[in-house]
Amino acid sequence: MISRLALAAALLCAAPAVAGTTYDAVDPMIGTGGGGHTYPGATAPFGMVQLSPDTDTGCVIRSCYAHAAGYQYGDPTIQGFSHTHFSGAGHSDLGDFLVMPVSGDAVPLEPGDPQKPGSGYRSRFDHRSEVAHPGYYAVTLTDAHVRAELTAVTRVGAHRYTFAAGKAAHLVLDLRTSLYNYPGKTLWSSIRLRPDGTVTGCRQTRGWAPDRILCFAMRFSAPLTDHAFADTETNIAYKGFRAPAAAAMRSPRRRGARWSRASISATLRTRSRSRSRSPRSTRRARSPISMPSPAISTRSASRPGPRGKPRWARSICKRRRR
Repeated sequence: MISRLALAAALLCAAPAVAGTTYDAVDPMIGTGGGGHTYPGATAPFGMVQLSPDTDTGCVIRSCYAHAAGYQYGDPTIQGFSHTHFSGAGHSDLGDFLVMPVSGDAVPLEPGDPQKPGSGYRSRFDHRSEVAHPGYYAVTLTDAHVRAELTAVTRVGAHRYTFAAGKAAHLVLDLRTSLYNYPGKTLWSSIRLRPDGTVTGCRQTRGWAPDRILCFAMRFSAPLTDHAFADTETNIAYKGFRAPAAAAMRSPRRRGARWSRASISATLRTRSRSRSRSPRSTRRARSPISMPSPAISTRSASRPGPRGKPRWARSICKRRRR
């Protein structure tokens, strides 16, 4: 059925004087440099998820204007892939729930300096490795030795990471980062690892959209073999009552849940080592009102690839006919 829809949309939208289809002619990279304020990542027509790379979120407020959409074509590194973005808005906010794959035994929890390779979890990349179509984005992360692929449906973003053989596979989830950031923008954040391996969390921010609460649920194609939660918040007089069982945990970083005002990051290991380059996938559902059901992120997400092509092709056709 999907192939028939794709064929019908292609025949309807094909321009007789131009090879290919209207869908193939769309270039999401347009506007990603200078002050265009567009992002190249994956989204569905009228979708709630805009899954796209962020090249630098370390700036503060007005110095971030060039990075209003998270991605700036001239930057040498990718910091990670977050799930919400504005395109061409002329202002900035969002950049929620940044994920970055890391390979090897060392797992940095800070993004590092873009001018100093290896100083954090960010990675250099080459534009020649980028592929961008409506609903699909891919890039090779040079320092991480990872091929990253992204796609999205209406409420779910799907990642596929192909790690180098023989290296441990990790994901860093940083709840601290935000676009058009400033100290105090994130009011609180939380993360929880559930018994079935689902990772859920929420955060509340005050930016262009004040008092905004967003929640997520993540599922993985391979079971987690380890995890660590880190809270870098300091000078907190009282953190609430701690149950006696917490003292029996192996480490304060290794608990099933963590709450903080602003400063949570997590590392999730999906593979110790492998001889093959088998990809690892994660699917993330989001909700603006409550914690998404863990089932959402398994039922609704498609595998990374140009899976949104039929839907995008139909949407483009409708606009052409107008």
